[in-house]
Amino acid sequence: MSTPKPRVLIIDEPSVGLTELCQLLEVDYQVATATVAEAQGVAEAEDSELILLGFAASGDALAVCTALKSEPTTAELPVILMGVPGDEATEAKAMKAGAADCLPHPLRAATTLARIKVHIENRRFRGILRNLSWLDAVTGIPNREKFDEALDSEWRRNARNRTPISLVLMEIDHYQEFCGQHGIQAGNEALRRMIGALTGGIQRAGDVVGRFSDGVFACALPETDTLGAVSVGERIRAEVNSMAIPHGSSSAAPYVTLSLGVASLVPGRSDLLEDLKVSGEQALDSARKRGGNQVVFG
Repeated sequence: MSTPKPRVLIIDEPSVGLTELCQLLEVDYQVATATVAEAQGVAEAEDSELILLGFAASGDALAVCTALKSEPTTAELPVILMGVPGDEATEAKAMKAGAADCLPHPLRAATTLARIKVHIENRRFRGILRNLSWLDAVTGIPNREKFDEALDSEWRRNARNRTPISLVLMEIDHYQEFCGQHGIQAGNEALRRMIGALTGGIQRAGDVVGRFSDGVFACALPETDTLGAVSVGERIRAEVNSMAIPHGSSSAAPYVTLSLGVASLVPGRSDLLEDLKVSGEQALDSARKRGGNQVVFG
């Protein structure tokens, strides 16, 4: 299977030069274009790895660059300003606005292609290092910091669309007792098998999993209401039950089981994200107090 070409977004006004640039890049890249007026919306919608921004485009290119770098969904994308005057003062302003590089006018094909390649490779390398630092050591899924970042992003997207988002929290019933009887290595293996059930129980690319707190793991389900989230939770619970991992110290069952708490909200006020988390924690606590091996929604 061939590797998909990297995606590059060009923000510039229509011109012969833009057409020629697209033709140059289309050999090695998937190319999308947008005008300055469309810049933010298209940049957020496109799954691009780099943005080329025309310095002479209508509007203030430096302001556009600053806006792109201040928006969380596009902040990590390298922005290369094209057609920047060669004076040091202008280049300094471009860097202050967040530009990764500047290309003077007229563009030279070899230089343009070389710099695009370098910035895309650097971004991918930084992403690998960042992902390694954000992985939970035991389960290999995102840690709390990374999960919160992804949840915040999905929260804002659902707020714009006025669609519900759900949070599923889960933990192994009587996990400390399990580790006391079977050992920490067996406990870690039980956690990994639970995560396997969790990732197998979700079916969409936008669903996010991660560690929530000590012993508690989470799944964020965008565009999902309470009924849908409970269905996912029950599927995960049933999958863990079917594994029949012996647990001689549990009052819930003679095998490993889960308690799960579900919360759902349609994002509105900015403080409601914390409400979603609190509601999920309260539902999980209710599942524990009711004996475990069940899904409770708040």
